[in-house]
Amino acid sequence: MPESYKDNEEIDERWKKSYTNQVIQTGKTVIAIDTSEYLAFSERLRNYKGSSYYSLIAAPIYIEEQMEAVIVLASFNENQQKILVEKKGPASTLY
Repeated sequence: MPESYKDNEEIDERWKKSYTNQVIQTGKTVIAIDTSEYLAFSERLRNYKGSSYYSLIAAPIYIEEQMEAVIVLASFNENQQKILVEKKGPASTLY
């Protein structure tokens, strides 16, 4: 866990529930089209005007079989969400 999260319990809880943390813990891509549970927990994101279209694909980046980063593609409006849903394809194409 990043040091910046260790000192703040509220951030720590958000981190534990984050999609990025799920990728780090499992090493697998996360596709979250319906993010209503996450939005219920994140007041800041829930208050964002595009939150009803919040969907994402979060994928690990491996270098020489070691996870080095996570890339997140997120949508914040209807058109972006439509593109994300169309491009996600079968989950197996994302690994």
